[in-house]
Amino acid sequence: GGKDSTVSVPHRPVVKTFVKVSRPQGYVLSHALTGVLEILQRHGVEYRTLQRDTTLEVEATVIARVDTVEREGMNILLPSTTVRKTQRQFEIGDVVVPLQQLHATMLVIALEPASMWGLVQEGLFAPWRAAGVEYPVYRLPQQE
Repeated sequence: GGKDSTVSVPHRPVVKTFVKVSRPQGYVLSHALTGVLEILQRHGVEYRTLQRDTTLEVEATVIARVDTVEREGMNILLPSTTVRKTQRQFEIGDVVVPLQQLHATMLVIALEPASMWGLVQEGLFAPWRAAGVEYPVYRLPQQE
C-alpha cells in the first residue's frame, strides 16, 4: 500500500516443556479411525496393515481429566492421562505405525493425547477426550 506498517508478534524467548512424553517404538490404531489414516497418508507416513488378528502388548492411555489452558495465545485442551501396559487384540486391517521413519517427531506430536499441537485438539478426536475414556491410539513400548 505504499505505507510502512508494524506487525506485533508475541515474543517467547524461552521454550518450556509442559508435559514430557517418552517416545514409543510406534503406535497401533484401529482401521476404523479413517480420518487419522487419511492424515497419515497425506503426509506420506509409513505404516503397515495387520494381515491377521493379532494380540500385542501395548500401552493404553486413559484420559483422567481435561483442562483448558491458554498457551501461545490460544486456548488448548490439556488432558491428564494414565498409562497402563496391557495385552490387546487387534483386527485384520488395523494399522501399526513405526517411529523408525522420517516423520517420527511429527507423529509423536500428532498422536500423543497430551500434545498441544496434536490431533486431540481437533474435533476429529472429540469423542475420545473426555474423562474416563480410553484413547484410541495405542503405544508400542520400547523393547527392553
